[in-house]
Amino acid sequence: MKEVFKFSYVDIKRGLKLPKHIDENLAEFLGILGGDGFVLRYNHHSGKGKEHIIGISGNSEKDNDYFKKFLLPLLRTLFNVITDIKKHKGQNTIYIQFRSKGLLYYLESLGVHIGRKDNWKIPKIVLENDKLAKAYLRGIFDTDGCISLKTYNHGYPVIKIKQKSRMAVKQLAKLLKHFGFYFYAEYDIVTKDKRGFTTIGSSLYISGWKNLRKWMELIGSNNQRNLGKINLALNMGTG
Repeated sequence: MKEVFKFSYVDIKRGLKLPKHIDENLAEFLGILGGDGFVLRYNHHSGKGKEHIIGISGNSEKDNDYFKKFLLPLLRTLFNVITDIKKHKGQNTIYIQFRSKGLLYYLESLGVHIGRKDNWKIPKIVLENDKLAKAYLRGIFDTDGCISLKTYNHGYPVIKIKQKSRMAVKQLAKLLKHFGFYFYAEYDIVTKDKRGFTTIGSSLYISGWKNLRKWMELIGSNNQRNLGKINLALNMGTG
C-alpha cells in the first residue's frame, strides 16, 4: 500500500509506521477498534487545527493482562506506537489513548468509521476475505464480547457480542452465518446502566458446546478472561 498520508510532528518524532499490507494482525486490531475502541477527529479547543485521537478502553480487573501482554505489543508491531495503560479515577476502566494524524487518516482509508460508534460498519476489505474476517471477529470478541456459563444447565456456554451499531451487528451476523455458526440476534434493545444512562444496542448470542468448539477452531481468543471460561466450558461440555 502506497503511503500518501501526511504525518504530524508527533508522528514523525514517534517513528510512526503504517502497514503496507493488510494482514490478520491488522484485521484483529480493526476488530478491537470496532469493539471497545474509539477513533475521533475534532477541532482543537484553541480553534487552531484538529485533534486526531485513537483509543481503546477495557475493564481494569478483567482486561489488564490483555492490554499489557497483547494489545501494547500489537500496537508496537503494527505502528511502532509505544504508549501506556491509564486508569479512570473512581472507575473500573483502563484505557490506551494517543494522538496520530497519520494513523487516523490511514485507518479511515481502510474504511474505519470516524466518530460515534452507533454508526460503525465493518470495513469492506475485512468482509471480503475469510482470514481477515476471522481475525476481526477475534478482536471484536476479545473486547465487546463475553462468554457466560449457565450453571443450571451443566455450564452450557453462551457467547454474547453486543454493539451500539445495528449495521455492524447485521454484518457480524452475516459473517457468522458464512462460517457456519448457529446464533440468535437481538436488535435495538434499550437498557439502563448503573448510572441511569439509557443506551440502545444490538446483540448476537452463539450458544452451545458445538458452537464453542467451532469458535476455537476458526476464531479463537487472545484475552485470558475469555480463554479461562472457554477452557472451563469445554472441560464440562457434553454436547
